[in-house]
Amino acid sequence: MVSKYGIFAIVVVIILLAIIIVKNKKMDSTTKFVINGGTFPMDAYVIITNNTVEAQEYAEAILDRKFKPDDFVADGLTLSDDLGSTFVLWFPKETVKDTSIVHHELFHLTYNILDGCGVKLSDETDEVYAYEIESLSKQFYKQLNQ
Repeated sequence: MVSKYGIFAIVVVIILLAIIIVKNKKMDSTTKFVINGGTFPMDAYVIITNNTVEAQEYAEAILDRKFKPDDFVADGLTLSDDLGSTFVLWFPKETVKDTSIVHHELFHLTYNILDGCGVKLSDETDEVYAYEIESLSKQFYKQLNQ
């Protein structure tokens, strides 16, 4: 016969295993969302996953281009279609927590959006760039934290 302490210990172990499984599943899951260029007619599809094959397939489907697996050996990527009107941002789960890496990729996105619209980075246009990166950052973190 199992004592009440033995039953309690078994229940605690089961609960702990369930918590570990749920946390690991959450870490392995993929997050996807879209941020837009605000006043600029561009969309950026964000994928956050450690699965580089999934990230590559997602980017290829959205952008209608082929990529190499080596392209996804990075802390993050900003990819575009041939027209420069649609973008994919990819981050591995662990690097999306580093705001400097996120801001690095959001700068690439900002530059590509504005440059594609004919707004070259200069002393006269730096405020436009600042507003765009602010808008993209707000959208990114709002959706990431949902």
